[in-house]
Amino acid sequence: MSIGMHDWGPIEKKKFNFLVDVTREVCQPYRYNEVSLDMVYSSAECLETSDVVSKEMYTFRDLSGNSIALRPENTAGIVRAFLDNFHQDESLPQRFFYSGPMFRYERPQKGRTRQFHQLGIECLGSTHPHSDAEVIQVATDLLSRLGLSQETTLEINTLGDRDSREHYRAHLKEYLSERKDKLSMDSQQRLEKGNVLRVLDSKDPKDGEIISDAPTIHDYLNTESKTRFERVRECLNAVGIPYLLNPTLVRGLDYYSHTVFEFKVKEGLGRQQNTILAGGRYDGLLKGINDLMEDGEDAHRLKKIQGGGIGWAAGVERMLMMVDQNLYPKEHSHVAVVAVRQNESEAVSLQALQLCHQLRKRGLVLSCSYDGNTTKQMKRAGRENAAAVVIIGEDELKGDYYTVKNMKTKEHYKADSVDALFSHCMRITQASKE
Repeated sequence: MSIGMHDWGPIEKKKFNFLVDVTREVCQPYRYNEVSLDMVYSSAECLETSDVVSKEMYTFRDLSGNSIALRPENTAGIVRAFLDNFHQDESLPQRFFYSGPMFRYERPQKGRTRQFHQLGIECLGSTHPHSDAEVIQVATDLLSRLGLSQETTLEINTLGDRDSREHYRAHLKEYLSERKDKLSMDSQQRLEKGNVLRVLDSKDPKDGEIISDAPTIHDYLNTESKTRFERVRECLNAVGIPYLLNPTLVRGLDYYSHTVFEFKVKEGLGRQQNTILAGGRYDGLLKGINDLMEDGEDAHRLKKIQGGGIGWAAGVERMLMMVDQNLYPKEHSHVAVVAVRQNESEAVSLQALQLCHQLRKRGLVLSCSYDGNTTKQMKRAGRENAAAVVIIGEDELKGDYYTVKNMKTKEHYKADSVDALFSHCMRITQASKE
């Protein structure tokens, strides 16, 4: 197995499915539709539309010599699919949610792996402040359903429009350049490459004091950007969503604008991994991908979309570390069928096979054991937490009956028909859930 990747066994996969099911239930009242997209992109498109540096990309060349990459995130892919498949008679905004694996070549650490999984939503085709509040509300509902409301804090900020951001960027660059020698090496490199806003996202303690004293974007917002952010905050207040204003909260790429937000864990994951869900408005991304498509082979199919987009993504691995184990659904109460064979008799095994087929058609969850002696099979049923055991041996076969054992009370019952057996099993399995 590759470094930074891991297998998911049945338990982990069931937990992941539970998170997806809860997300689906939370998204349904908001009319978010589930989508599934390709995991392989063009490397060039990934670099132009993803908030991931090239050294973190999983890139390789296919048999045709094309440079391709495993997706590092899903937002750009959903925007591209939306623009490519949107029909003019469809209403806006369009709402989508997704789940699945992403890939980044970075140093593995707690809560961060090279193959990781995300849940996320995207609301496309609207620039209204209410859309910003809505996607945050969906995130709040999800965390509440997962029992994480008290474990997380919502932080929000605005990046303003392009004019406000460029005005701020110039002043921030001047401020940071005067203190460049005191910055961490990563922040110095970001400053040199012109990625000024990302310096504010530094987790290095060395940068902390400089960042805390830096000018904030709120001093450089024009009237339109200020008014818009005030409306977003009014919406959050109206639906009772608490938040903290964090003026250093940013996104690195130019296509991000206006509202950005993060849900941060109050304690437990460490400073580097304390963000469990993050999102923002990316109106510029729709224009950027529109322009890429306009220059490509699909230009004749291009539909110009008026409006923007906003969404969020949540890290599944970090959620799995936080969700209370008692919240996950319990295993289905099942029945174990034990075939007690003598002298390698196949008649008992065939009877057990037929019985399992009949009971499963009626809705019972069954496991059937054909190997080992009676003691071993009963111990296996106990380890697997079977609610009841149906025993079929030579005596049962000759007497045309079934023996049922309640694994909790240790009581035994005789059933002279499949109907009677089914009734016993249903009663025992139902009682085991109480």
